[in-house]
Amino acid sequence: MMRRQKLFRFIVRETHFRFQCAIVLGVAALICVQAAIVGKQAAEVADLKARRDLVAKIPEMEGIIAKRIVTPAMIEAAQKQIARIESVLQGTMLQDGVYDALIDGQVYTVGGMIGDFRIVAIGMDSISLENGLTREVTKLYFPVGTATELSP
Repeated sequence: MMRRQKLFRFIVRETHFRFQCAIVLGVAALICVQAAIVGKQAAEVADLKARRDLVAKIPEMEGIIAKRIVTPAMIEAAQKQIARIESVLQGTMLQDGVYDALIDGQVYTVGGMIGDFRIVAIGMDSISLENGLTREVTKLYFPVGTATELSP
């Protein structure tokens, strides 16, 4: 108890000690503020770096987008492919409950590719093709009476 009283008297009586304590507390507060500012600046720098990297990728993005732009020439080429595929449709086969398509002498299954088109469905009398560029699905019909069932 005695020590506390002596310390209290020292603090109250000695003005230079109070002044030194105030300076120490002020410096500690400045250090805390500076640390907060540095943390905020580090976050801003990271954000700016991320933005810079994104801007650097823009030419790559433009190249990717350019590949996905559908031009009238692409549409015309797709229509010609559809007409050619439609002209060589021969029929379907049902084997083990799964339809296969016979097109121009070749057997195709769902997921197969014919030119730029992916086969997305095969039915008893039709086939659905998805354009690889436009993702447009076209349904083509086989000639009547061309479906056959194969036994295992």
